[in-house]
This record gives sequence, structure tokens and C-alpha cells, in this order.
Amino acid sequence: MPQHSRFLPAPASHMCTGAVAYLKDVRNAISAARLVMEHTQHTILAGGAATRFAQQMGLPLQTLNTERSMQAWQQRCAAVARWRGKAAG
Repeated sequence: MPQHSRFLPAPASHMCTGAVAYLKDVRNAISAARLVMEHTQHTILAGGAATRFAQQMGLPLQTLNTERSMQAWQQRCAAVARWRGKAAG
């Protein structure tokens, strides 16, 4: 006897999706994804297109780098460089 799923597929007209990827300098990616869902026929926007779209829709652009995050990044880069130096030697 075949197993039956407890979930029924929803009609395509009820499926609304929106996503962004590789978004740069937009603090609230969820808002950008919602705007994609509400104002385009696309499922996903990525990269520069996603950033330009978010800006055109009124989301503010701002750097997400902080002094703390930059220091952490530099420390990770230094650690990787040290590890590579040991691995090569």
C-alpha cells in the first residue's frame, strides 16, 4: 500500500517567494527579499542587481563593517597566513 503524505500541495497561485543573495551594504536582507516577492515576478535577485533593487525600493545602503568585525577579519586572515606558512614548510 503506498504511503500518503499528510501535506497536500498548495496551488501555485498561493506560493509566493522572494529571496536575495550576495546582497551588499543592505542591513535588512529580509526586507529586501519581501520586496522581491511583492514587487517583482522574480524568485531571487543576487549580487549587484539585488543591491540596486533594494536601493531603488528605498532601503538605505550602509556599510555593515564595524571596527570589531574588521579586526576579527584581519585576525582570521593572519591566522590563515600563518597556517599556510606552516603547511607549506
